[in-house]
Amino acid sequence: MNYGDLSESDYESGVLSSCLKDLNWPTAYGRASEIINPSHFADANKGRVFEEMGKLTEPPDEVVLADKTGVDMMDIFSWCERTETSTYVATFAEGVLKCWTTRQANYIALELMDKIREKENPNDILANASKRITDTLGDQSNEVTDVGDGLDQVLQDCFDLDEGKIEPGVMTGFTDLDNVLGGFKKGEMSCISARPSHGKTALSLSMAAKIAAKGNKVMFCSLEMSLDQLRKRLLHSEASVPIINTSNHYRGDDRHKLTEAMHRINGWQLKIDQSPGMTIPYLTAKAMSEKTRNGLDILFVDYIGIMNGPGKDIYERVSGLSRGMQGLAKKLDIPVVVLSQQNRESEKDTTAKMSHLRDSGGLEQDADQVIMLRRTKDMMDKPFQPVETMEITVAKNRNGRTGTLPLTFSRSYARYDSTAKEPQPARLN
Repeated sequence: MNYGDLSESDYESGVLSSCLKDLNWPTAYGRASEIINPSHFADANKGRVFEEMGKLTEPPDEVVLADKTGVDMMDIFSWCERTETSTYVATFAEGVLKCWTTRQANYIALELMDKIREKENPNDILANASKRITDTLGDQSNEVTDVGDGLDQVLQDCFDLDEGKIEPGVMTGFTDLDNVLGGFKKGEMSCISARPSHGKTALSLSMAAKIAAKGNKVMFCSLEMSLDQLRKRLLHSEASVPIINTSNHYRGDDRHKLTEAMHRINGWQLKIDQSPGMTIPYLTAKAMSEKTRNGLDILFVDYIGIMNGPGKDIYERVSGLSRGMQGLAKKLDIPVVVLSQQNRESEKDTTAKMSHLRDSGGLEQDADQVIMLRRTKDMMDKPFQPVETMEITVAKNRNGRTGTLPLTFSRSYARYDSTAKEPQPARLN
């Protein structure tokens, strides 16, 4: 069947049917609501059902929707026979939007003809038609907003931030780094990069742990490490016990420390996703579902270079993924932190540069914050040490400061710690 050439009623029923047949609620609804809203439905009852779906925190059914909307339950049952899966929800939603736009164009044309027949002022006719067309184009999405809307709240937030009543963002838990970054901000995409085996996963996992320990809701997506590997790292990092790799490994009160760490971690709201072959649509659906059901304060992705995506080469693929991550941060209104590798040139250079980001100039352009992680100059050509002072450079910080800071990396239990002993200088850039 050609899903791109159905009737208006079929498209609208297809959206509702796809949402109700979704096995991973609210994935399908999320995809549809990115394209349309309830006012786009020609059938007011279908629009009311779609609107009610957006208010639910659990997968809906026909009985619940009928009860909440007052729409006849048999009508809802008949609409939801349109499809057996949620696969084509975006196609159905695009069809609904296309039909709505066609209706609006038809209304404008009829009004225009009426005014011409009534011999109204030609300039007034054209001005009215122009306004109607502009309004219609604006109603296709909610992306354009009057600058004054909510400005009073922005001002109050500035005052509250200045008075220390609120934090500027999701704080990393590293004192010296937070003094520069001001935390990870809502709607922004940040990038942490390093050469292989230089601890970018350890740093991001240490951040996730510190953020979750403060009561924040964290999602950590790993394409590189298994769930058990991440759990083991979290346990040993939190307990400050070297990661086990042989028998008769633990000493003294190591077992007690690990048990206490387990109980602390059990109280965190930290979710881990280790799905292979991750894509932007999958990640969007997963994160949107998590935020809708349980709330979500920050998302980590380890790492962007091995995500799946379209593109004729790796440069084009990573550039597309970078734009997708930037859009995801705005869509979810949370910080999204992506990990990336650095190229070989970074080992030859004496200073960290954004051009060292591997495979794409897109990350350099799209990221609101770029954090470059590397060994200190005197350790560049030496073997890895159990404990090292690493150099972390905030190379880009949109609307903020930049600078280079030291962090302590304990490789034996894959944990980073702040080395800040004294108040940081007022400016680092």
